[in-house]
Parts: sequence; structure tokens; C-alpha cells
Amino acid sequence: MHIVIATHGRPVLLRRTLTSLADAARPQSLERVWIVENGSDAGARDICAEWRDVLPIEYVHFPKPGKAAVLRDIVSRIGRGLIVFTDDDVRVGPGFFQAYERATADGDTRVVLGGPLRIDYETPPPQWMHRHLPPSARGWEKTDDAPITKPCFLGANYAAFAQTIIEVGSFRADLGTGSHGNPVGEEWDIQQRLLAAGCRGVYVPDAEVWHYVPRQRCDTRWLLDRQYRIFLTNGMIETKPLHGATWRGLPRWMWRRLLALRVRAWLAMLIPDPERRFEQRKRYHEYRGYLAGLRMRPATHPSPQRGEAG
Repeated sequence: MHIVIATHGRPVLLRRTLTSLADAARPQSLERVWIVENGSDAGARDICAEWRDVLPIEYVHFPKPGKAAVLRDIVSRIGRGLIVFTDDDVRVGPGFFQAYERATADGDTRVVLGGPLRIDYETPPPQWMHRHLPPSARGWEKTDDAPITKPCFLGANYAAFAQTIIEVGSFRADLGTGSHGNPVGEEWDIQQRLLAAGCRGVYVPDAEVWHYVPRQRCDTRWLLDRQYRIFLTNGMIETKPLHGATWRGLPRWMWRRLLALRVRAWLAMLIPDPERRFEQRKRYHEYRGYLAGLRMRPATHPSPQRGEAG
């Protein structure tokens, strides 16, 4: 078992995460805790040195920004074995390691696993905002027994075997925080490809993680930017052909819709109710992100074609 944490510039939170890992019951299968500093050298190396007598830490500095590129490199280095992905702003439950060990005791490597995400708020958001927050800021757990057929595990708490990740092509290096456009969602993309390749989805309810959410992430400006980045990723991984006479690489009808949404977002500033005002602005930012992502798609994806407007 390997734990992989990408980090940059959050020393207090990283120490909190390492403290929780050190306090958790540790199975013999735990081989390494990989701390990957992504970007400039911001102090994670010294923090890792403080913890080497407590945890089997392997520090790696990856100077080029881009979280998914970091994960791709680390998966290649590990090569084989279970990799549990989490973040530098979480605390894990006392049974975190053991839960993943039990879930993979049958030796099946064609699985994608994940556990619940709880929330530690610095300042709780307004009630109306809570339902609009992404799962990473409001929490997530599986509440039914239905088979897992689509991505559902959050980036701070999921796992798969290195050899199986490599088999499906590993992480796309153009996704993840720090990549061009700062998209999110590299975990959704890799889960989708693992499931499409026949891997079994496994929910691990005892592998609990608490995600720290600072007060600035319960702010409408952050939330609108987050929605933009989520839909930017959606556009980047879209594979459907787009139809209609094009302008600047996209069908004209898409640009017309964007303009209409922008006007509605501007007029929404006159709405007194904060939730209704936010919902109108959110639609514009989501669609703007989606179009930006479509224009960033790799050349191997279908390009827009002339034809009837969709």
C-alpha cells in the first residue's frame, strides 16, 4: 500500500494530515507515504524530514505545475501495488489504512475504491449555499447498495492499483490543479476509464477522511470559479462531435447561448434573493467554462463540424 499526497504551500495543513496518518492504526502492507511537492520548493521537504522517524515518507519535488502530471509520474515510479490518493488538507480516521487493506484482501487488482468524505468547516456556509457547494466542500458518502457504474469517489479519498492505472493509460497530464486553465477533476477522468475497462467499484465506508474547508471556500466568488473549473474539465474531456456553422472553433449557436447567459447573469445582480441571484450567475460561469474546455480539447478528439445546430 502506498499513500500519495500532492502538496504546495500549506505547511500547517500538511502537518495536520501527517499527524492523523501517524495516529492511524498502521498495517504491515503500508510501504510508503509519498509527499510530492508540486511547483516551487515551499517547505514540504523540511516537514517530511521531521516525520521520517514516524512514517515511511518518501519526498519528491516535482517543479513543473500540474497535479495530474505529478500523479502520472508517481504512479509510474510505484509500478505495482495499491495506491491511496488523498490531499494535504485532510485528517484521516483511525481505521483508514486498515479499511483499505480489508477491502483489497481478496487480491483483485481490477478495482477502484473510495470512502466517505466528511467536512471540517472553518466557518459554516449560509444554509442556501450548502446545497450548491461541490461535494468536496459539503461532504459525500454512498447511501445505497447500487453497483458503482460511474465516477463518484472524491480526490481526497480514493484508491486503485498502480498496474491497473497504467494499463488504462494513467492520468491525463493536461488535467488537475496547476495545469493550463487550472482545471479540476483528474480523479473523475481516471475513475471513468478504470470503470470502462471493467474494474469493479468498491465503496469502503470505514475509510473516513475529514476535509478542511476554509471560510473563503464558502464564498460565492470561490464557488463561481470552482463551477467554471469543473465545467472547463467537462469540456476538455468531451468526446461528442459538435454540429453547426463554426466561429473561433465552436458552433455559432454555442456563442449565442453564452451571450444570452451573460446578459441574464448581469441582470441577476438586480435580484434581491441571494440564491436566485447566484443560480443565474452560476449558469453563465458553467457554460463559459465548458466552452473554454471544448476549445482546449486535444486534437485527437472530434472537432466541431458544419451541419444543423444542436
